[in-house]
Amino acid sequence: MRNKKFVEVFERYQKLVMKLVYDKSSDMELAKEICQHTFFNYYLHMDKVKDELIKPWLIMTAKNAIVDNYRKITSRKECPLIHVENIALDYSVERCPERLVGKELSFRILEDLHKANVTWYEVIVAICIEELSHEEATKQLGCTDQVLRARLYRARKYIRKKYGKEYRDLF
Repeated sequence: MRNKKFVEVFERYQKLVMKLVYDKSSDMELAKEICQHTFFNYYLHMDKVKDELIKPWLIMTAKNAIVDNYRKITSRKECPLIHVENIALDYSVERCPERLVGKELSFRILEDLHKANVTWYEVIVAICIEELSHEEATKQLGCTDQVLRARLYRARKYIRKKYGKEYRDLF
């Protein structure tokens, strides 16, 4: 049962993870390595990841692996393979606890948003997690740009209202 679920998730999201990493790194070997790492981590933690959060979990795990790879490269003074302009994170040690809390909060917000309104959740995942353009998101979600913008506005308003100070521009 566990292996079957893993295979289904891998077949469903492997191309997405590969594309995400390749778009950030322009290195197919690195993309394969990070994809393998991402799915290995998923296999280890798959019992803890709720079904509706699998896709965002995989995306965040892959992005974290990209950042880790970039840190490793820059600490060795090598030529970085990753286009860091796409990664807008603060790498300071002082902010490490803040980032960990932010990740937990992100998953809590996504889970809550999914319960409150699935269409809002889908828009937030498409725009904020997958980083799709509005045009790509409207195609993926099968809605107009006006509907997409309205859902995005309402979802963000809901998050700000419910989480207030905790929100900290996560979405």
